[in-house]
Amino acid sequence: MILVMKLLNIFKGSLLFLFSKYFIFGIQFLNSILIAVYLGPFYLGVWGFITMIFQYFEQLNFGVPHGVSVALALNKERHGYLQSVIGYSLIQSIAISILVGIGFSILVYYFNFGSSYYVSEYFIVILLIACLTNIINVLSNICRIYNQFYILIIIQSLLPVSILVVSFFFKREFLLSALLYSQLTTTIISVLLLFMTIPIKVKYNLSWKLFNKLRKVAIPLFFYNASFYLIMISTRSFISTYNVKEFGLFTFSFSLGNALFLLLDSVSFLIWPKLIRSMNKYSGDRALEKLRDYRILYHTATHFIMYISLLLYPLLIVYFEKYRATQNSFTMVVLTLVMLSNAFGYQGLMVAKGKQKKLAVVALFCLLINLVMCYYLVFIIRTNYYGVLFGTMIAYMVFSVLLVKQGISILNIGKGKLINNLSLYITPSMLLPYVLTCASVITSRPSWVILSFVIFLIFNYKNCLYLFKTIIEIIKDPKILEF
Repeated sequence: MILVMKLLNIFKGSLLFLFSKYFIFGIQFLNSILIAVYLGPFYLGVWGFITMIFQYFEQLNFGVPHGVSVALALNKERHGYLQSVIGYSLIQSIAISILVGIGFSILVYYFNFGSSYYVSEYFIVILLIACLTNIINVLSNICRIYNQFYILIIIQSLLPVSILVVSFFFKREFLLSALLYSQLTTTIISVLLLFMTIPIKVKYNLSWKLFNKLRKVAIPLFFYNASFYLIMISTRSFISTYNVKEFGLFTFSFSLGNALFLLLDSVSFLIWPKLIRSMNKYSGDRALEKLRDYRILYHTATHFIMYISLLLYPLLIVYFEKYRATQNSFTMVVLTLVMLSNAFGYQGLMVAKGKQKKLAVVALFCLLINLVMCYYLVFIIRTNYYGVLFGTMIAYMVFSVLLVKQGISILNIGKGKLINNLSLYITPSMLLPYVLTCASVITSRPSWVILSFVIFLIFNYKNCLYLFKTIIEIIKDPKILEF
């Protein structure tokens, strides 16, 4: 009984949220495989295109969820003000969803958008899911700030579990329909649960003063988040111009790659408010020290996960004949996702210091770089479908370098410290095995990944020990992650 009580004491709050996400990761990983097997490459391509539409809708929210998150993180004690912020944000989300929905209907019915991917057949379902998801994003941010992890666990478990269930009963086009209708059902349930359990009373206030105050935070964050996430979404859009089957092969590797980084996204989701408050509270050397700690842990974890997944992937695809040609595609996906992680921490620093506009400009600039690079790779060079990701890697690299430069300016770091801080971003101990892994794709020598992993462990064993030590500390004291 004592042992049971100790376990219950450990697995609570933010730690329970993380372990539940790890469990969800297992389900999503299994879902990715089941969906790929039972849909086949063609219908998997259709499913990938529809989920891409959901991502476009999620980014066209004019920064409302992000504005709410920052307002709550920096004004948690102002209860009455936050009630009005939440109410106004919900009204905005509904209005934006209606406007975006009208634009989407024009694209589908007047310009035949997605005609090869059956978008018109599922138009209503897609529209409802997309609009309700924007409301969920606002309410989820509220629960996160108030440490309502239990409801977040339930909400984030509904869809993976429902997908797992329907995957055993349907195949091909019937499974495609079942996936969409199960997602619609779980989305409606999620909205109802969030409204019933929201930890703060909502005041629906259409104040012009409140609008202007939120706009100053939300709009720059919208341009940043939209531009930043549209980098990968636009890459998927370019790849969708290849035939549906090839897009299905890419969707297979992309889904597995995203599932692998789910746990890290969960940690980032939890510590985002804490990071913003730390960067807002500290400056100079103290802020740099905090930022350095966050980044060392995050980078070590992303690289470690990348190498483990690359070593295990060939063993996985042995059992899936239709997807055996996705080795290079999967490698490119995880390499790109790891490059994306290099900017971690600096976004929070710039938001905390009120530099959202500069953050938005950097993200928009890198989105333009990605569009140009992808267009060149697809329509000029006519590279294979996974080669398009090289353009995205370049865009993410430029994004990270520019954010480091902005962060150094904000912290007023001297020349000597500048070299030390840059070494954190371009540290040879992580850069060398990363470049070698990229070379394994170009030269079609997957065995080089083993050498990359060995080099990574040799040069980063201290960081790995620090990571494992931190994980143990979190298990012993879950409140470390709480806001």
